[in-house]
Amino acid sequence: MRVFRSAQSEVVSRALGIKYNIMDKYIYFSDNQFLHSLNAKRLGLDHKLYTIDNLEQLKNTVTERSYLYLFSDFLLLDNAITSSKQIATDESVEVFVVANSHNDDSVRQAVKSLLNIDIDVAYGVVYIKINLSRIGNFDGSNKHNYSLKTLSGGCLQLDDHQVPRAALSTKAKTLGFFEHLIEAEIDSGVVISYQDWQDNRQSCVDRVLNQNWYRVITRSSSLNEDSFSSSNAGAFESVANIIGEDSDSIGEAIDSVFASYSNVASKDEVLLQRQITNVAVSGVCTTRVIGKGSPYYVICYDDLSGRTDSITAGDTNHVKTLMVYRNADLTELNIDDDIKKLLGHVNEIETITASVALDIEFIIDTNGSIHIVQIRPLVGDYDTIDDDAIDHHIKSSQRLFSQFSVPDDGITTGNKNIFGVMPDANPAELIGIKPRPLAFSLYQRLITDEIVTEQRSEYGYRDVRPLHHMLKFGGTPFINVRSSFNSFTPASLNDNLANKLINLYIDRLMALPKLHDKVEFDVVATTWFPGVGTWFDEIYADKLNSNEIKQTIDSLKQVCLAAIANVNTYINCVDDYVGKFDRVVQSDLSNINKGIMLIDICRSHGCKPFAHLARSGFIAISILKGFVNCNVMTKQQYDNYLLNIDSVSSNMGRDAYDVANGKLSKQAFYDRYGHLRPGTYDICSEAYFDNPEKYLDPIIKASKVSEKSDEVLDVATIANIDAFFHEENINLNFSYFDAFARKAIHGREEAKFKYTKFMSHGLLFLRKWAESLELTADDISYLLITDILDIASGNMPDNREQVLQMICYRKDIYRLESKIELPDLIKSDDDFLFFHKKEGAPNFISSKSVQAEIVLVQPAETNDADYFRGKVVLIDSADPGYDWLFGFSISGLITKYGGANSHMAIRCAELGIPAAIGVGDIIYNKLAGSNEVTLDCNNGIINTTVRLKK
Repeated sequence: MRVFRSAQSEVVSRALGIKYNIMDKYIYFSDNQFLHSLNAKRLGLDHKLYTIDNLEQLKNTVTERSYLYLFSDFLLLDNAITSSKQIATDESVEVFVVANSHNDDSVRQAVKSLLNIDIDVAYGVVYIKINLSRIGNFDGSNKHNYSLKTLSGGCLQLDDHQVPRAALSTKAKTLGFFEHLIEAEIDSGVVISYQDWQDNRQSCVDRVLNQNWYRVITRSSSLNEDSFSSSNAGAFESVANIIGEDSDSIGEAIDSVFASYSNVASKDEVLLQRQITNVAVSGVCTTRVIGKGSPYYVICYDDLSGRTDSITAGDTNHVKTLMVYRNADLTELNIDDDIKKLLGHVNEIETITASVALDIEFIIDTNGSIHIVQIRPLVGDYDTIDDDAIDHHIKSSQRLFSQFSVPDDGITTGNKNIFGVMPDANPAELIGIKPRPLAFSLYQRLITDEIVTEQRSEYGYRDVRPLHHMLKFGGTPFINVRSSFNSFTPASLNDNLANKLINLYIDRLMALPKLHDKVEFDVVATTWFPGVGTWFDEIYADKLNSNEIKQTIDSLKQVCLAAIANVNTYINCVDDYVGKFDRVVQSDLSNINKGIMLIDICRSHGCKPFAHLARSGFIAISILKGFVNCNVMTKQQYDNYLLNIDSVSSNMGRDAYDVANGKLSKQAFYDRYGHLRPGTYDICSEAYFDNPEKYLDPIIKASKVSEKSDEVLDVATIANIDAFFHEENINLNFSYFDAFARKAIHGREEAKFKYTKFMSHGLLFLRKWAESLELTADDISYLLITDILDIASGNMPDNREQVLQMICYRKDIYRLESKIELPDLIKSDDDFLFFHKKEGAPNFISSKSVQAEIVLVQPAETNDADYFRGKVVLIDSADPGYDWLFGFSISGLITKYGGANSHMAIRCAELGIPAAIGVGDIIYNKLAGSNEVTLDCNNGIINTTVRLKK
């Protein structure tokens, strides 16, 4: 614990009415060392530990005017002296007492043992001060050889564990308690009780006027806020920017704050303080992650606006969020010195409060002084978090990161490696930031372990097999970026140029981590598209020479043309395996084996054709966007072109309309679309067939005649496209490209629609198997797919007790890893210890704007069409399982995760719905607490109202 410097101690002591001496440093501790250390700080003393047994050592260090302090088990709160009684002329011993029935005999006995003086007082002894330079002159002849000083009564008799309760009370009392106990600036201000205010208003105002403050802020300090059971944060009024000499305004502000208390009590208070006007940084630091208890300091701050309330008011976009792991060594962290200093003060406060979870409001002024303006406990159960176990998992993740970030992995080119949640394969979008073990292992088995890299190798990119494309750090799926960028580099490029490109790509992403979910448009060129030469010139011209750029573009043309030539082959592969579905479902296999069989057919036959078509669809969209950027077609023509392409969703809309008009049976509609689910790989996610009344009936009810655009590109635009292909020496024309684009964009959605049928029913059969063991879908969501494979193959008994044991083991791991916070991009070991949360750079879809109420969709949300109609919908991921939303006439869509080429981006473009895809954590959380949003896609603007949801 830090101690006051001499100059500061002198000021403190004078304020307390106690004579200070620079040699006051020796403190005798009895049993309660923690309380005594607090009392020492309250008095501005340096302290050392001495006991009766080592007092001889103490005597050897005595210099003139040295003092020994002997503390009783009291905690000093307000130690101003109210009376002083001189018992004898020799004041070498001073006894500080308080009117308290407690009579601590241990201090008296210590004095008698040391000095042979028998102190006899009727009050509770708080502490005794002895002039050690007189230690040889005490002979016990005068047992009244002391002066008696009575304190004002502000002392508490406490055990260590009671200190947090004493320290953390009302806003005013809490600040008063910590004032002078830590090195930060704390202003206890002027505290006015409601009773005092009722008795003598003018006297209360005069107390404020006498402070001669330039500006005054009036803050609530109700008995009903900042408690351990309820914070009522923001519930009561605060009034800022009051002129310090304006008595009327001060009185009105006090009235306003008291009026905001629902049932004001006589002991309720208002706190008035000098308002800090030279604000450099203001913010809030919590000592745990709110609601989760994760062991991180979370510092939300504003270093731009100069306001003191911008973070607490929640009405600014100037929010930065720094996460610092509690177990990190602050001295080793590369963070701002002021933030380190702040965290040092937070540590001091935590020491005093026994590490109770806290919410601390702070201001850093332009002189670098740190002001603590509020300290309150976080409400909730934060005492059950196993920090040591979490620390073990973090260290394990750091070791795993080190193993895969070596300069040379033997397979890929590139001299460094980083990991991200969204640069490729979109795990954060499709399985979430903290997926259950089954969802993670399914995605790994079906997509990232082999399919992605095998598909790209066949497509014409570099072969990176058998590298793991996705790893898990601290429970979060991360993509191996070096592996990803290699698998996006044409195989025809020579190794030297490939190595140079991949290093450039990684350097750019490290410099601009906000691009982690849009690397294929802003970091890596994975295909030829109109304007690709300009793209290279703008981003890498100073890093690549003209010959290197030409070689790269030529290799990208090869990939692009091969994709266009092979699109029919990929589509035929989709049709080849769909007949296996009925044969497996109707077989005599057990439920567990039916489930595994369907999932493995999906893996071996369905996922790769989908991956081929997804890549082809991306190439088609890239070329179309390139035409827009090169002014070959307009943005409106681009939108209309996509609207004109048939899709699974447009087919679904037509089928729904046929059901509503009696042309198709409802059961046939259920059978055709029932396998869709919001979480494709999540066994806990409800499929449409689980609750067709909730998911499918509203789509039927809201169906209408298809509004597909009949508008096609005009003759002049088509001629311009043909001319562009010719000028770029691309052996294409519009007719050939048009056929490819329609097949690829539609084929991608169709391929996923068909393979997810196998996946969804596979999960259904696994759920039925779980029911036979009296387990739930939630239970087996904690198993890995390899656990289930072991059971199905006989490597592990199909025994409820053993399966439960495995579930409990994996659930414990998941529970711990869910507490680990990580950035979107991991570049070094330090990112496991601290990071700034990044603002998302949204992908805006369409050129439209909308202002409407915003609704957050949860898995159990009602599906009443009226609930969604005309509103902007907020969802976590851009997963295709949320297609049902489009049956409710929504006005707009916003997702936390997802790229410009994600499913929901394509769907919104097809339907002409304004959307912001992949806004990121900070914007998403702000939107989730808002009532209304303005989404202006053309100008790239997302604005919310200040008014927050109740």
